Amino acid sequence: MAAKSRLFSRREMHTINYCRLYVHATTISELFNASGTEILTDMFYCRRPTWFDTRVYITLQRRPSSYQIKYCWQRLLRQLCTATGSIAESDNLGHFIIPGQGLRLRRQTYMDTRTTSTVYHWHETQYWKYKSTTVPGTYTAQCPVRWDDMEYIYPIDVTAQPNPRTLIIPCSALRFPSPTNYSTIHQRLLFLVTPVGT
Repeated sequence: MAAKSRLFSRREMHTINYCRLYVHATTISELFNASGTEILTDMFYCRRPTWFDTRVYITLQRRPSSYQIKYCWQRLLRQLCTATGSIAESDNLGHFIIPGQGLRLRRQTYMDTRTTSTVYHWHETQYWKYKSTTVPGTYTAQCPVRWDDMEYIYPIDVTAQPNPRTLIIPCSALRFPSPTNYSTIHQRLLFLVTPVGT
């Protein structure tokens, strides 16, 4: 995308790639939230989020300077989003089409696809299991969980709350595509190339 825009010099293209390598992003969707509507603050400022998987193999890349981030990386990202961080009207990322465990980069919050009463959310230094309360859309922290124990998950977005042990999740965030089984590789490939919503 940066190359097609022709807005960046060769040196700036190298800097953009250094930023991309540092945050370990390969696709545009990895720069945005789970809904594909808002750019992630950490990605915009070229920071690895606290829930970044430190066990994954990555390219050894130092974080570029503040100047490089502001005048190269953020200049590129502003081509994708508005001044408020919302995705540009000309872009539409759609929904994720693979389970949460299959995504390259981890997300802050996941919904258990088997029941909407369980949410996994990064709190302090690890993921915690949250359970729904009697108040619709409200979840409270129960206990810490290991990443390997989180199965059947799908990334969702939550709004930050003053009390980190309580989550407020709008009903719209609880809708996610149903798991799809494919009997042949042809069906799987056909699904991958079919635009979402058709």
